[in-house]
Amino acid sequence: MQAIVLFPFVLGLFAGRPSDECLTLSCQSKAKNDYTIKFKNACGDSLFYSVSLYSSDRPNASSGNWECLISDIKKNTDCNEDAVVALTFLGKDKTADISYKLPPLKYSKYIRFEIFYSKTTGTGWDRKSYGKYCSQPFKVSR
Repeated sequence: MQAIVLFPFVLGLFAGRPSDECLTLSCQSKAKNDYTIKFKNACGDSLFYSVSLYSSDRPNASSGNWECLISDIKKNTDCNEDAVVALTFLGKDKTADISYKLPPLKYSKYIRFEIFYSKTTGTGWDRKSYGKYCSQPFKVSR
């Protein structure tokens, strides 16, 4: 498995650029606070990705009212300016299948996952970034 390490200033490239472009995404709750995130790369080329976790008190909150809890669920990286996120490589027409057990949360009532990704080209990374949320937030079980 290959990865690219991103420093905080690079993560700013990902902010606020949603795209449904070429990722088929499915998020499901398997059991109490246990989730599965699956997505297929239909972008035509390989891509690099990371999955972030956000929380809110309302399921239909606007994007500015979701708080980033974990910037990379695979590495359990907190959301802060000093965080380093490793992007994971996903080949053309491949599927990522990620299981995630939510740690106890004191205040949040709802969570949602976002996939950040950047496509590759024949000459390397295309330097554009995209984000895609799971279609619905999940209610946190206490």
